[in-house]
Amino acid sequence: MSIHKKRRDRLVALTIFGIIAFNYPLLAIFDRYETVFGVPLVFCYLFGFWLLFVILTALIAKKPLLDHS
Repeated sequence: MSIHKKRRDRLVALTIFGIIAFNYPLLAIFDRYETVFGVPLVFCYLFGFWLLFVILTALIAKKPLLDHS
């Protein structure tokens, strides 16, 4: 399996995971009248997951293009 196919597969899986995480069923779990350091819980979830999503995308995209094996 080439490194490009692995990267593409990981990015597709991450995209599907992101779509699920930003969709209604999971958002409803965090949509409560609770705060974390004065910030509503749903915003902490959204921005926290968004940060994780960006970091994971950068890590996947950062891997070298050449396959040394």
